[in-house]
Amino acid sequence: MVCSGPSPPPKRSRRVSPRTADGLIVAILLGPWAAVASAQTTALDCIPPPLPYADLPAGVVDAYRDQLRLDYSECFDAAQRYLQCLARAEATARTEIDTAVADYTRRLGDGDN
Repeated sequence: MVCSGPSPPPKRSRRVSPRTADGLIVAILLGPWAAVASAQTTALDCIPPPLPYADLPAGVVDAYRDQLRLDYSECFDAAQRYLQCLARAEATARTEIDTAVADYTRRLGDGDN
């Protein structure tokens, strides 16, 4: 007895519905701008600064006072950049949330429909 494999699936039409075609056209036209929108700052882009090692013997602090001041100064500058980054990330999140709320309201209304 010879076994033949499973029969091939029926052929599907290659026609694209007008709705799908419209979506593809929009995606193609908006593609470059979508990449720009996704380049906004998120919290994952913000890296906290390393803190200077604070538990040093008094003799080391005295010997390296100028270097420690420089280290702390650099840390404070980096902390400012970190906080500014977080503020930009917050603005991005708020914009995205506001967009989602507006989209929800536009598409689904207040639920009384």
